[in-house]
Amino acid sequence: MSATFVGGLEIGKMNTEIHIGKLILKKLDEQERSIAWLAKRVRYSNSGLCKILKRDHLDTELLVKISQALKHDLFIYYSTQYQRIAI
Repeated sequence: MSATFVGGLEIGKMNTEIHIGKLILKKLDEQERSIAWLAKRVRYSNSGLCKILKRDHLDTELLVKISQALKHDLFIYYSTQYQRIAI
């Protein structure tokens, strides 16, 4: 099984598992930004956001806010995964 990469990030091997929290942390690292920076922009406490980023799924509204803060469409990982499954 081969890994799939979107925007330079590995989204998983040929399965339906996407750990969006890990992808967000990787994107923060690439942008040299901190969780505190992101927490401020999405109006969460640092500890609250840390707990959320340990999850493999997020609320859609929060995902939109994080996408806007990072200036990166995080939904692309799901749409790419859907396209692979649908084919």
